[in-house]
Amino acid sequence: LALATKPPRWDDTYTVKGAINIPYAEIVEPFYAWYDKPSGRSRIDYYGGMVKTYQLNHYGDYGSSLKVAPVTTDDTLNKVTCLQVNGTAEYHIEPQTILPNCTDFTLAGTEDMLGQRCDKFVYEERIGQKKNTYTLWVRYKKSPKYPGSRMPIPVRYEMRGYNSLLGSHYDHYYLDYDYYSHDDIPNEVFEVDVDLTCVSFPGPGNGHYATFNPMKEYMHPHDYTHVDHEFKRFIGKHGRKYETAEEHERRKSNFMQNLRFIHSKNRAKLGFSLGVNHLSDKTNDELKALRGFRSSGVYNGGKPFPYDTSSSEFDSLPEQYDWRLFGAVTPVKDQSICGSCWSFGTIGAIEGAFFLRNGGNLVRLSQQALIDCSWGYGNNGCDGGEDFRAYQWMLKMGGVPTEEEYGGYLGQDGYCHVQNVSLHAPITGWVNVTAGDANALKIAMFKNGPISVAIDASHKTFSFYSHGVYFEPKCGNKVDELDHAVLAVGYGTMKGELYWLIKNSWSNYWGNDGYILMSARDNNCGDSKMNFSPFGNPFPGSIPGIHQFAASGALSTGATSVQDTANRYHSTNVNMPHFNQTHTPILSKFRSDDTINSNMNKYNGHTNQYTTPYTQQSEDNKRSVTTYPQSSATTTTTAQTTSQPPEISQDLCNAILQQQNDAKRVLQNVNTGWQSLTADYLSHLPASTLPLSLHHFLKYSAESIKKEAQNPLTVRQVNDN
Repeated sequence: LALATKPPRWDDTYTVKGAINIPYAEIVEPFYAWYDKPSGRSRIDYYGGMVKTYQLNHYGDYGSSLKVAPVTTDDTLNKVTCLQVNGTAEYHIEPQTILPNCTDFTLAGTEDMLGQRCDKFVYEERIGQKKNTYTLWVRYKKSPKYPGSRMPIPVRYEMRGYNSLLGSHYDHYYLDYDYYSHDDIPNEVFEVDVDLTCVSFPGPGNGHYATFNPMKEYMHPHDYTHVDHEFKRFIGKHGRKYETAEEHERRKSNFMQNLRFIHSKNRAKLGFSLGVNHLSDKTNDELKALRGFRSSGVYNGGKPFPYDTSSSEFDSLPEQYDWRLFGAVTPVKDQSICGSCWSFGTIGAIEGAFFLRNGGNLVRLSQQALIDCSWGYGNNGCDGGEDFRAYQWMLKMGGVPTEEEYGGYLGQDGYCHVQNVSLHAPITGWVNVTAGDANALKIAMFKNGPISVAIDASHKTFSFYSHGVYFEPKCGNKVDELDHAVLAVGYGTMKGELYWLIKNSWSNYWGNDGYILMSARDNNCGDSKMNFSPFGNPFPGSIPGIHQFAASGALSTGATSVQDTANRYHSTNVNMPHFNQTHTPILSKFRSDDTINSNMNKYNGHTNQYTTPYTQQSEDNKRSVTTYPQSSATTTTTAQTTSQPPEISQDLCNAILQQQNDAKRVLQNVNTGWQSLTADYLSHLPASTLPLSLHHFLKYSAESIKKEAQNPLTVRQVNDN
């Protein structure tokens, strides 16, 4: 066929199929489109028809856009729903072409494209300091509809945008077409299922117009109105102030690509949703800087999690668990542009463990201290690190300072000054939860509190996660693929899928108020690959194995044996059950003289790092933050300690049990008594009225009392032999 000299003119009615590729946004999105200009109708389907969009200019005074897509709520799963946005006097709805207007294109020769010989047409446009180059590759065949004429067949349409102010390309995308027909289109194509009732969408606003017709942005002439609108909202919400026009343009370009990615993935209905957040104007390199977990591939020194796979304890675990409800989790923080995620995972696990060993008192510990002071153990401050190296530092130092004493988080590498503060929450070790074992992770979390975990967070779906259960098929779960440290604070199920409740350190603007629900399926993203806990048990599930505190056999600081650790704990917690060697508390409430002297030697022995000597007086002056009562009990090494315990008669035992049952019967007879009133009152009390931890503690305590009153004790026979 002869070379064409004029740009192609498309039929007023056509059907086309292909895919749009946006390299900067990492998108490849398939589409199927029908365009019928005479009737004023068009339809474009995305991802195999999962999302259908209709542009109908004869509906209403100004036309209407419809979107048919699956919608999931708390009550329904993937219910196909029709949403509607009507045009306005300022914004008329018109049928959407998926082929460019080629009026201003000129022939630039022939070229092979996708294995086909094509005519190449080019159009260049300058807008201020932007130069946009549009290229169209077309082949021809004899028209079955118009004998004697040739029909243009689109092969590829590409746009490259260059900004001379930035000195770089700010935009690049292309559409590949693999099917084209100009046959008439049946009316049924433009009709919505009769069983669907289209409902108005709140708003509507430019944002809704863009999501109801995303293809409008990519066809020449372009319409970036929605990008301008969304970027203005973003700047206002997050207080962005760009110093130069160049910086403004660069950030807007980043924002546009990320916005495209968010909208495209939401059309794919992944089972979770993405949203614009405070990271939406960042580059990929800037997002990468937030992921500071650096696996060295060496043994981390953790002990194996003491978990019996044949144990029945898993069957007794609650279906849902959330340590936030018990007050064991501090508020979400923002690590800023600093790869210190490893310090947040570490401190979160320590805080939770300390909460359990500190009478339910939550103490904020210092991430900044780990950033500043653990370099000698292999961590690199804001340039990344590993949890176990921070644990090694804590193990040797005898604890970690509180945030109040050490100072707030800086988001930068700072001067280490632990010699001026007291150290708390000493640990004896950590454990590694069995990789990929969801049951083990559940048990470890349930028994030991929040767990520090490593994950693969390198995908943009994670960066812009908003809500839903996150599952990313591209996620890696090998140790060298894990690049981000987070905190697992609970678990549950949604729509039958097990998830881990993960606390991130990217502020509460990210995700669901700073949290993400990560699927436990197939150990996705490695969230059960590396788990560490301050109690000494490794975690399973889809959370990467991270360090935990020492398990059985580990010695508490200053203790001479595991049993000594248990005895010390029990002496100051007389109402708590004794711990055996399998459930040894790892956090010691005591710092022996040996530990203090050891710390003094460490600090005074590093004069090149510390200018203020460590003294016992400085340690004593700082003890006001957290004090622990010393036990008055003493051990007497006399013959009496080895004698048989005094016998308890059956009569005395029965009398004691009878007294307890009488008390319970009193409770049973006062159904409107204080415990019922307390439970009923607290169940209707707004959570904001009390601190969340106190609210739940009182509520669950009252409910437990009511339940206890309904279950009288069973008298247990005592063997006098």
